[in-house]
Amino acid sequence: MIILKPGNVIHVYCVYIDPPHFKYVICVCPKFPLFFFVNSEPRKSTPDAQVLIKKSELPLLPHDSYVNTATMYTFNEIHLKRATVVSSLSKDIKKKIKSAVREHTYLPKRHADLVLSNL
Repeated sequence: MIILKPGNVIHVYCVYIDPPHFKYVICVCPKFPLFFFVNSEPRKSTPDAQVLIKKSELPLLPHDSYVNTATMYTFNEIHLKRATVVSSLSKDIKKKIKSAVREHTYLPKRHADLVLSNL
């Protein structure tokens, strides 16, 4: 299994989306493990929870993308064993994510607290 740290960007097979495919996700908490999705487009239902990451800020991205901070996801051990750590977030991106989480109320308090303490 890969060794995860908060702020790692991993490439993992995601069964939560249709059709399932590999996706970039950001590790928030390796212990449980909890992640934010990186998406090509912002989620319209939670616009205040979408954090823009420019390709220039994270060159592995194929284009400007959005971190959806409204929902956390977990992956089972099988998928994490096949995942690859591809990068780590910069301090600036971590600050933007924490700022969004402070401003919205979509996450349960325990999850918001994990974001604020881990990133």
